Amino acid sequence: MKRYSQKEIKNLKCARRSGKSIPQMMKEFNMPKTTIWHHVHDIELSDTLLKDIRSRQGASKERSVLQWNTASIEAQKILKNLKLRELSLAGSMLHWAEGNKKSLVFTNTDPDMLRLYLSFLARCLGVEKNDCRLLIRIS
Repeated sequence: MKRYSQKEIKNLKCARRSGKSIPQMMKEFNMPKTTIWHHVHDIELSDTLLKDIRSRQGASKERSVLQWNTASIEAQKILKNLKLRELSLAGSMLHWAEGNKKSLVFTNTDPDMLRLYLSFLARCLGVEKNDCRLLIRIS
């Protein structure tokens, strides 16, 4: 049994011939990238259409940067108002992911992660800032 009808495949090929990019077709037809590629990769496009498609490339990187920035701002809002229980869970997960399992060592280069971990140490474990040592490795 075929998953997509001949009409859907024909519409895909028509869209590609008209200059639609694979990401555009993914949205329009709600199909996976590999399925679309399988049906349209051998369609020859004119230089003008290829140039047009290539001119639109790179937007996914811009979109990704925008989404990361938005998520970062949202995360900072959430992290500022953490209750003790939530902070202890976040700090424990951070240590589990980035910490040393034999001693209290935390390795990370993200300043926000370091601030969160230091807040966890101070508020949840009662560790004073003066009791912490910083080690910077540069290579």
